[in-house]
Amino acid sequence: MKKMRDIYQQWFFAFPMLMACVLPLGVGMASIAAAWLLSYFIFGDVRKSFPALFRNPWYYIITGFFLLHVLALFYTANHGEGGFSIEIKLSFLAFPMVLFTHAFSREILLKILGSFVVGCVFSCLFNIARASYYYISEGINYFYYSDFTNHIHPSYYAMYLVMGILIVLWCYPAWFRNTWRARVALVTLIMFLSACVFITSSKLGIISWALLVPLTLIYIQLARRRYKLILILVFGFVASVAVAYKVFPKPFSRLEVMWKANSAEQIDIKSGESTVVRKLIWHESIAIIKENLWLGVGPGDANDVLYKVYEEKGMEGALRKHLNAHNQFLQTGIGLGLAGFILLLVMTVFTAILGVIRKNALLLLFSLLIILNFLVESMLQTQAGILFFVFFLCLLLTKEAATIHFINPVSKKDVS
Repeated sequence: MKKMRDIYQQWFFAFPMLMACVLPLGVGMASIAAAWLLSYFIFGDVRKSFPALFRNPWYYIITGFFLLHVLALFYTANHGEGGFSIEIKLSFLAFPMVLFTHAFSREILLKILGSFVVGCVFSCLFNIARASYYYISEGINYFYYSDFTNHIHPSYYAMYLVMGILIVLWCYPAWFRNTWRARVALVTLIMFLSACVFITSSKLGIISWALLVPLTLIYIQLARRRYKLILILVFGFVASVAVAYKVFPKPFSRLEVMWKANSAEQIDIKSGESTVVRKLIWHESIAIIKENLWLGVGPGDANDVLYKVYEEKGMEGALRKHLNAHNQFLQTGIGLGLAGFILLLVMTVFTAILGVIRKNALLLLFSLLIILNFLVESMLQTQAGILFFVFFLCLLLTKEAATIHFINPVSKKDVS
């Protein structure tokens, strides 16, 4: 047993590396998380590490969000859905235990982040190979939307890839020496992942990419006082979008439909178009929150209450598709009331502010990416969204995350 404990202490970071790698692949995530937690309790130094957990204020915030779901089960009518909501949110209980009780060095954190990028690349290669096979053998075009990302929702998948690009931009000087080969590899990798974001045709994925990637690049060059390069980057970005418009016309047609829907003076209440129906749902969701401000209706009853409103208001498109609030802030407000809504704001908006205060760029970028996605998707209603959110939230709240800075990279020798 002592030998196994020593092995675990030496190689415990293999679990978060593996978790980071499989997240974009969408397979085996729950099994790895369970094995990780079990290994910690069997082989980890629980007695010594647990006090650190209770000294971390974020443990109470993240775990408190989970406990609110447990308490809500007492006033939830749909216990089946309420129980499922608790089951898929076990990550809020497990990840703080295994991430806040271990000391992650800067080098280990870089390896974990690198594993996520590797997972993104392999996932893209697999999806491209799969789509190519169907196109060659059966003449079917799988290079679009959910056909391309059959194992993960396109919005979630695009979010993973954008996060992967942001990690590459911020961390690559710590992984590689500043040579022309490394720069060529960097540009190639970013272009490859960016192309896959466009193939997903996720409207929010493309918007997130268009907002966060250029801003990150510009900030990096401003910090290094390379003002001429900023002009080149702006020109390159515009040129890239123009090329993408020709190569990937379908995503832009979806964005055009979204723009027309937002600018329309009249809204068809029976519409099933994603942008139109979201506006209708958000309006009704706010009304439900106002009526159940303090406790909410319970996570198990949140969707049932929405479906009832859809039927009463004649929202045929939303009712036919059995849509949730398509906004995690509203979804949480409906289910958990004010307390749950505030905790979610702390884990998103406040962490963005904290990223600025601590100069933790990765935490800031992650928080902005999450906020953008939470505004149009109820991402904490699925395992893929929850695992990504809680894993990176706990990982990037570590002090070591703030030490990963583009301007002061470590040498390749330091991280080998």
